[in-house]
Amino acid sequence: MNENPIEFEQVREMFRTGELWQKDIPMLNRCLRGLAIRAEENPYIRHHHIIIAQAIHGIMLERLISKIDQRNTILTVVIVAIGVIAATFSGLALLN
Repeated sequence: MNENPIEFEQVREMFRTGELWQKDIPMLNRCLRGLAIRAEENPYIRHHHIIIAQAIHGIMLERLISKIDQRNTILTVVIVAIGVIAATFSGLALLN
């Protein structure tokens, strides 16, 4: 966390252009820190901070769910393979 936070203007531009969705997790964390550090007094602008922060959280959550889903798929394949091997050896043992 020694990286500097990203200024709101930069975050807003990344959000506007769609570039934000291509950023990696450390960069998204820097964007969130930048939004959190800057206290916005203007109520007409404050909602932009909230909307962008919610979008960043959504991106991060989507990536986390995707990673967990990928791990679960791999785990399922391993468990099924172990089950098939165990069933095969059990069947061979019964034949002998």
